[in-house]
Amino acid sequence: MEDIQSESKLVWKLIKDVLLLPFTLILLLFGKKTIGDLFQPIKDLFAFVFEAKVTIILIIINIVMFFGIILLNASGYITDDFISSYFIDTPERLLTLNVIPIIGSWFFHGSLLHLFGNMLFLFIFGRVVEKNIGPLKTLAVYFGAAIVSAIADDLTHTFIIHIENYGSLGASGAIAGLGAAALLLNPFYISWMALGIPLPIIVVVVLQIYTDATGILNPDGISHTAHLGGYASVALMMFILGKENREKMKKGFIICIITIILAFIVYIIVRRYLPALKITI
Repeated sequence: MEDIQSESKLVWKLIKDVLLLPFTLILLLFGKKTIGDLFQPIKDLFAFVFEAKVTIILIIINIVMFFGIILLNASGYITDDFISSYFIDTPERLLTLNVIPIIGSWFFHGSLLHLFGNMLFLFIFGRVVEKNIGPLKTLAVYFGAAIVSAIADDLTHTFIIHIENYGSLGASGAIAGLGAAALLLNPFYISWMALGIPLPIIVVVVLQIYTDATGILNPDGISHTAHLGGYASVALMMFILGKENREKMKKGFIICIITIILAFIVYIIVRRYLPALKITI
């Protein structure tokens, strides 16, 4: 399996290097260290970013596609109609089997903020999945989720939710699949990047699933059905990941259910008894 370090390992390594920096400077003066040793934290960070090769390649492709399309459009080489025809998925694309814009929509984003948010979570979830099941199976999860999420979104907006001029784009459906896989493979993996504080993957992903489930009832321009399709795709992907990974994900699912039930019980108890103690949260 890939030698991919955890975020926590990197954080503690960086803290150690920073704390030892004065001693490194002293040893440098006495010729016991080299200039290169001063830049060890930067080397560690650089290595961390590029360890998960498939994940970083997917991120690079998405970034290049975004800026490439924007620049070509701004320069007049491609029109808005061209972008709409080849990089935005609409419900009728699936019914007419027009797969090119469906696939193209996976690699284009509506804004820089949209791109940044998706790439951040692709980096977080992709690393966890790639660390556990390797690069090729990570690609299978990513593109499998992209396919399922597109089908779910198009069918939902064709037969259930009717929105005029609806179109979807972005890699969030595929990333949702990676998030669900990361949740089942390593639910208590600590991520330091999701909200700026160390949180287990189970908290990050469950909050996202809750947001998407409730977001369907209050449309806000986000393709929540695509995200839910991405999460659900893991149920299919489990069958191509091999027996060992499948059993691991089944155990992860049971752990997640038990954790959520216990968290809900604690929440009920806190809501029931804290008011009596005149304590508010």
